Amino acid sequence: MTPLSNFSVLRRLLAGAGFVSMVLVGASLGAPRAWADGPQESSVLPAVDASLWPVRALDIHNPAGLDLQLSEMSNDGPAFSGTRIDRQSGSSTAFRWTAEHGVQDIVIPEAKKSEASFISEDGSLVRGTFVDTQDHVYGFQWTTRGGLQKIGDANWTRVEVQEGANDGSTVVGTAWYAHDNGHSRAFYWTAQEGVRPLVDDRISALLKFTPTDTGAYGISYNAPSVIAGWAKNAQTGQWAIFRLDRARGDVQIIGRGQSLTSLPQWMFVSIDGSILFGMTGDTPYIIFRWTQRSGLEQLFPGSSLRVSGVSFDGSKVFGTYAAGGQTRLFVWTERTGAHDAGLAEPGIQYFVNDRAIFKVRMLKP
Repeated sequence: MTPLSNFSVLRRLLAGAGFVSMVLVGASLGAPRAWADGPQESSVLPAVDASLWPVRALDIHNPAGLDLQLSEMSNDGPAFSGTRIDRQSGSSTAFRWTAEHGVQDIVIPEAKKSEASFISEDGSLVRGTFVDTQDHVYGFQWTTRGGLQKIGDANWTRVEVQEGANDGSTVVGTAWYAHDNGHSRAFYWTAQEGVRPLVDDRISALLKFTPTDTGAYGISYNAPSVIAGWAKNAQTGQWAIFRLDRARGDVQIIGRGQSLTSLPQWMFVSIDGSILFGMTGDTPYIIFRWTQRSGLEQLFPGSSLRVSGVSFDGSKVFGTYAAGGQTRLFVWTERTGAHDAGLAEPGIQYFVNDRAIFKVRMLKP
């Protein structure tokens, strides 16, 4: 998954293959109670049971000494998606890495820059964004069998891909029309329909305000019908987050706010759409979880914990927290609560799936 430094807080960190994430070194939200503001320092948590998530070292050999930024790790293989940076020209190129073939650039003929943010569970599909020669931003999807697909067309000046189904059938995100005064629109994409607006009159009626901008956070991974999205009014500061089940035709407003600084900057949808996680953009960060049974509830009140990854089924969480002036790692399950997983080591990228924590080191000549 994507490094924290690459988001507007956490942009698309939590979708990956299996449970993949990486770490580099107050509003009510409609909840039954107001969120508690947490301190920026915590005590060191109890040590995690190593049998829950063993720590494994993984070295990526980079004999050419390329400037590679890994974004996500597949659940099988492993394979990685990422971006190769050319510091002299300032250009960037999306790539796929495997132990067998090394770095494989994703060739997009009309792109002057590209970056990859997603790789599928089996490593055969890579997804990301690119900038064309007219400075329009579009999404792309590439597979080992089907080649390249462009996400977006001339009707849109910018298409930001957030998440998509593991099989590539559906992608969601935020897009801007060519003539819409800079307002964003939540979208879904299929190969048959192209980019289509997601928020319809039914969703607008439930918001109880007139949205100026909308966007999509994520989508259920293997059953691509449940989508998490947001809407806001830039003038009044009102916002809402919603859960849309396109298969059932069901829409729920699961949180509201009156200040744009507390609008969640990231949300994750579990594999079946039954659990949502999110984090607000204000400081201290507020982490929340939603289920049909319990509604919206705050996790880790009064602490400095920040989520970096969530398992497919929503049962496990991985992230960072501050203790004793250091950045530390934690893991959480509903059964065990949060436990310490050790120090975040400089120069190490941490990827996590539902079997282990991977300490990934890039080896250059």
